[in-house]
Amino acid sequence: MARKKEERGSGSRGKNKRGQNKKEKSRFGSGSEDLDIIKSQLLALGLSLRQVPGDGNCLFRALGDQLDGHMGNHYRHRKDTTNYMLEHHDDFQPFVEDDVPFEKHMAELAQLGTYAGNDTIVAFARLYQVTVVIHQPNFPVWQIKGWETTENGAKSKKHFDSRQLHIAYHGGDHYDSVRKLGDTSHTPTEITLEIDSVVKKSSGNQSCTYQQSKFDAYENSDEESNHQEPNDVECEAIKRSGCTDLHTVRQLLDDNCGNLDAAIEDLKTFTVEC
Repeated sequence: MARKKEERGSGSRGKNKRGQNKKEKSRFGSGSEDLDIIKSQLLALGLSLRQVPGDGNCLFRALGDQLDGHMGNHYRHRKDTTNYMLEHHDDFQPFVEDDVPFEKHMAELAQLGTYAGNDTIVAFARLYQVTVVIHQPNFPVWQIKGWETTENGAKSKKHFDSRQLHIAYHGGDHYDSVRKLGDTSHTPTEITLEIDSVVKKSSGNQSCTYQQSKFDAYENSDEESNHQEPNDVECEAIKRSGCTDLHTVRQLLDDNCGNLDAAIEDLKTFTVEC
């Protein structure tokens, strides 16, 4: 398993920082701008954040909330995941920096409050045979699939039944859990996101990538979708902008990569009378 391939998933977390029990800086991560962007992106998909304490255990808390419906098993998940990595030494040793023995890295990762990165997500996904879906501000959705292949390289049946666990990475070093909009329950999540196209827009020197997806069969053909009732994010855009032309609302949400606030500003100044 090449390290670079897995580093693409969640920014700076691709490489773990060894020799540290890195604590996250604030109780709920950092970067209010990142937080606003990720909330808008999730809202466009009918999803929302469930914030996780920034105590160095955020990744396991977020994954535990997805898998179990609560965050209380984070230490058990940490131990089970590190044990899995030890048992599959050859798969995970390439993640470790050359000057750090694998056993030392694993001993540190097994401790509460230790920073965890993409190697841990890969191990967790394989251990529980799930697909971990990572949402990031202004980046495409990234999936780490834990299903196995058969001896001849074909996908196993488990792949087709693989459950998705959704987490958000933002603020530079923090993970939160992702739930359906309005879900305040303490039950395991049931989110299925089918990624079928990517819409890209350049804005000045900044590149924006928005993942246009099917969520609970919401997205159909353009012609059919124009006759559908507005979803929650579209209702919010209509309410805050005063524009009642649903086609225009949908178009400007797409043009702004799902960023609700930016779409509303455009709607307010749009030359077409709504």
